[in-house]
Amino acid sequence: MNSLNRALAAIAFAAVVAGAAAAALIASSDHTPKPGAGIAVGLVISWSFIGTGLYAWWRRPANRFGALMTAVGFTFMLGALTASDNAFVFTVGVLASSLYFVVFAHMVLAYPDGRLERRWHARLLAGGYALAVIGPLPQLLWGFTERMTDSCPDCPESALLIERNDSLRDVFNGVTSIIGVALVVTVLVILVRRWRAATPALRRALGFVLLASALKLLNLSTKFTLIVLGMVLFLAPLVWMVVRRHHGFPAFAERGSHSE
Repeated sequence: MNSLNRALAAIAFAAVVAGAAAAALIASSDHTPKPGAGIAVGLVISWSFIGTGLYAWWRRPANRFGALMTAVGFTFMLGALTASDNAFVFTVGVLASSLYFVVFAHMVLAYPDGRLERRWHARLLAGGYALAVIGPLPQLLWGFTERMTDSCPDCPESALLIERNDSLRDVFNGVTSIIGVALVVTVLVILVRRWRAATPALRRALGFVLLASALKLLNLSTKFTLIVLGMVLFLAPLVWMVVRRHHGFPAFAERGSHSE
C-alpha cells in the first residue's frame, strides 16, 4: 500500500468515526425531533460524498475535485453539532452548519479539475466562507429570532449571547442576508453560463444544483426546499459517477500514476 492509499484509508476511517460520533450526538439530544431519520439522512448524504470523493481522488490523485467532494461530506457532518445539549458545542455547530453549502459551491465551480477558472472566483468563495461563519453571529450575540425559538424551543442558549437585542440582531441579519443573496446570485450566474455552454450530460448534472440553489435563494416552501436539497446532496455524487462512466469527463478519468 503506497502513501496515497494509506492516506485515503485513514480519511475513510475518519469518516466512519465522525459519522458514528455525529449519530451518537443526535441520538442523545434532548431537542432534536425524529433523531433516527436525521441520523439516517445525514449519514447517507455525508458518506455518499466522502465515498465518491475518495474514489475520484484515488482514480486521479492530481485532480482536486475528489478532495473537494470529500470535504463536502465532512463539513455536512458539522451540522450534527447543533444537536448537542451543551451550549458551547451547540454554538460551534450553528457557526459551522452552513459551511457545507459553500464547500459544495466551491466543488461545483471548480469542476472538472478541481481548480477555479478565474481568480475572482476564489475571492467570491472567500467571501462565502467568511459569511457562512459570520452570518449566524447576530442571532448568537443578540438572541434567536422568534422563528428559530419556535422551531427549536428546547435548544441551548448561545454561548456567545451578550444580551437580548432584537433591533440590533435584525439590522445585522438584514446586512448579512443582502450580502448572502448577492453572493448566491453571482454563483448562480456563473453556473447558468457554464450550463448554457456545457454538453447535454453536464447540463443534467448542473441542473440539480441550479434548482436547489434557486429554491434556497428564493426561500420557497422551506419543507420542499429541504427535501430537494436533500435529494441533490444524495444524488449529486451518483450523477457525477454516471456522467463520467458514459461520457468520460476528466473529473473521474482513468487512474493515473500515484507518484504524480
